[in-house]
Amino acid sequence: MWSSTKVQEKILEEADNSKKARREDREFAAKESLKRDEDSTRIKLLEDTIKVLSKQIAVHMDDAAKKDEANKRISKQVADLSKLLEQNIGSNQQPADIVETNR
Repeated sequence: MWSSTKVQEKILEEADNSKKARREDREFAAKESLKRDEDSTRIKLLEDTIKVLSKQIAVHMDDAAKKDEANKRISKQVADLSKLLEQNIGSNQQPADIVETNR
């Protein structure tokens, strides 16, 4: 049979084990909460980075479209000038005369 001292020791041991288990559970829960917070922070940073990069891409695409439009205008102007040059040369003017005329 169990003596009352042994029963008390067993009860104290079980209480101590229960306290240790609860403390370990709290520590584990705290670590998991910290991990979730860190993950949330990382996700937020990634979302912010994506927003910034999206805006930068939009700006670059807009710049590229503007440059493309400018290049088209320049190409048209060069083509128009080439036609004028051909017309002037075709009218028996020398290229040097065209330059002098344009000055």
